[in-house]
Amino acid sequence: MTVPTKMPNQPSRYANGRFGPGNSGRPIGARNRATQQALLSIMDDFEANKRVVLQRMREYFTTDYLRILASLLPSRIEIAQPAFEEYSEAEAAVVVSYARAALQRIEEGRGSLSELGAAVLAEPVLGTSQTE
Repeated sequence: MTVPTKMPNQPSRYANGRFGPGNSGRPIGARNRATQQALLSIMDDFEANKRVVLQRMREYFTTDYLRILASLLPSRIEIAQPAFEEYSEAEAAVVVSYARAALQRIEEGRGSLSELGAAVLAEPVLGTSQTE
């Protein structure tokens, strides 16, 4: 298959393999079949072993692990802060109960700091608590 060129008398490819004028070869970003298959194989392997791979990377290559995480995170995150000063006493009590329940789960080894953050940022619903 020949690619149309600006100069119809020029070949799209010379006998020595060099591309002719107006034909730069493979389009930018195009991959050949072997490269595509290799990438798919690597992704399949990662999908099958991602827990072990990530755990080992976190343990043995902590700096690289954190660098990858940082590159995946957005550079700026805007979190809506609750207006605690506008809460009624009952709403504040509900938020405190959420936080206490999350702290209790952390002390028992069943919770995390992200759960505590979610409990504090949760919209208070009167008449409920997050105790188990």
